[in-house]
Amino acid sequence: MAQSDIDFGKDIERVMRIPLITTLLDVVCQTTGMGFAAVARVTEDKWIACSVRDDIQFGLVPGDELLIATTICNEIRDNQQPVIIDNVQANEAFRNHHTPKMYGFQSYISFPIVLKTGEFFGTLCAIDPSPIQLNNAKTVGMFTLFADLISMHLQQSELLEQTIDQADTLAQQVQERTSELRESVYYLQRSNQNLQQFAQIASHDLQEPLRKIQSFGDILQAKWGTQLGDDVDLLMRMQQAAKRMSSLIKDLLVYSRILTRQEDPASISLNQVVADVLKMLEINISEANAQVTVTALPVVQGDSKQLEQLFQNLLSNALKFRRKGIPSQITVGSQPISAADLPDLIKPIKKVAMYHRVQVSDNGIGFDGKYVDRMFQVFQRLHSKNEFTGTGIGLAICEKVVNNHGGIITATSQPGSGSTFSVYLPG
Repeated sequence: MAQSDIDFGKDIERVMRIPLITTLLDVVCQTTGMGFAAVARVTEDKWIACSVRDDIQFGLVPGDELLIATTICNEIRDNQQPVIIDNVQANEAFRNHHTPKMYGFQSYISFPIVLKTGEFFGTLCAIDPSPIQLNNAKTVGMFTLFADLISMHLQQSELLEQTIDQADTLAQQVQERTSELRESVYYLQRSNQNLQQFAQIASHDLQEPLRKIQSFGDILQAKWGTQLGDDVDLLMRMQQAAKRMSSLIKDLLVYSRILTRQEDPASISLNQVVADVLKMLEINISEANAQVTVTALPVVQGDSKQLEQLFQNLLSNALKFRRKGIPSQITVGSQPISAADLPDLIKPIKKVAMYHRVQVSDNGIGFDGKYVDRMFQVFQRLHSKNEFTGTGIGLAICEKVVNNHGGIITATSQPGSGSTFSVYLPG
């Protein structure tokens, strides 16, 4: 698209219409301790603020523009890779860079916002005059999630606008839904204080507008689908995007609760936990024509809900990543192991003399063992979304549950030869 064809005013409006956009920037600043955060529209010759939180009097408001050549975002637009600087003075690549000198910051983080069409929109960025430790899994995971959420909302907004252009008679309904959404966002923003509250709000109040979007899409397809012709695909894409965002929000809430909540430890029978999970997965097991074998499992000290989430995720993965035409064979077993006999790379959170090694094995599609280290990170996927559904949070939840119980989780596998997930819990 030519620069002259870009409607920057409309881009700013799209960003401002994103539910909780102000809350996202609040969470960025509250979580990292940074004083300025923004969503910027970045093109070859423009850097324009779309939404801003400014606690350091940097002086920008939505609609303000910086010279693109003076920004690091210009470089991010070229390579579409994030830039993270904990301390400008200690960073050889940016110590003498003109941007930190011009704007007086010592810490900087910026992630690209890329639409699902592959088009680069801009950046989610933050700065502060003081050095701040930013290059860690928590901060990187948060920025990755927020950039993805912004991208999905922008894409949905564009699809919705295109659909409305094809069905002007429904414009009033869209306006009413948008007004309701803005009103709910206003009250949500007032009550947001931290990342945990954000996850709770998103899981309950943001799900309702998503359901309305999906419901409205169903109505639109039923009433106008035949008249839209090939453009009906826009509706399907909107529905799919809303469904995926709903799954992301639900998984984000689970992940947030695992991070922040844990009941007082109690004696938990893992055999009972697995039995309860198998009841919940009865339909999935039947569809996979799976045989699940469970041997004697130990009693451990822990949180029953978190342990249930652990085995639900592991067993669901075993059922999902199966080989076509081959009945699934899944085994769950355990054996005691002394600290001295732990594999060299296994370093549990809690050091004790004995551990329970609980293993979940399957005969599924497997994966390349070189990806083991990254597969437990948030939003990491080893297979495309077209092959297997999912948000990339399930195994990250498993790791946090195991860590909360003083243990560690790892996996072994080869493509086409199944997988074994090993959970080491204090005895």
